[in-house]
Amino acid sequence: MGIRNTTITLMDIGVEAIKKKFNEICICELGNQHTKDLPDCKTGKQYLTGLGAEHVSFDINGKNGAIRVDLARKIPERWINNFDMVTNYGTSEHVENQYQVFANIHHLVKVGGCMVHAVPQFNQWKGHGYVQYKLKFFEEMALYNNYKICICENRPNMIRTDKKKEKPLACAVLIKQEEKVFITPKSFASLHGLKGK
Repeated sequence: MGIRNTTITLMDIGVEAIKKKFNEICICELGNQHTKDLPDCKTGKQYLTGLGAEHVSFDINGKNGAIRVDLARKIPERWINNFDMVTNYGTSEHVENQYQVFANIHHLVKVGGCMVHAVPQFNQWKGHGYVQYKLKFFEEMALYNNYKICICENRPNMIRTDKKKEKPLACAVLIKQEEKVFITPKSFASLHGLKGK
């Protein structure tokens, strides 16, 4: 999916919410992201390191400097509580084990750090990934895990100038407020707003 002009500001919201600047944080980017609307930057890594952030990306493909990690499995211990920000710009929907990918995100981010999500809105992205999301999913997951919600809204994937229908995204910026174990698989399965194809 990539980082677009309509969703790039989610990271700005996250940085402001944790009261830091980009040159003071370490970011974990899920997926080997490309920037689609920034002519001077081709990848998320290039954009974020250009802002001064320390950057690590995890992608099963291992391309463009990404560390080869399968997000459907538990993250290696050395990465736990290591990041001020974890970004999910259209990666989680490609992971079959939804419980594990969101548990990984929870454990990657430090207490006081933020999670940035921009993922396919339910019933709008036919055939894209294993699942699609409603805002209700992020609201309920935040409640169960005691995350602070900075923003939870639908946004367009891109600004269109033609008459084609826009595919909206479910977007959320969440703050991890305390160190606790991620919710149980049973509780996760009870969350509303996570829909398979």
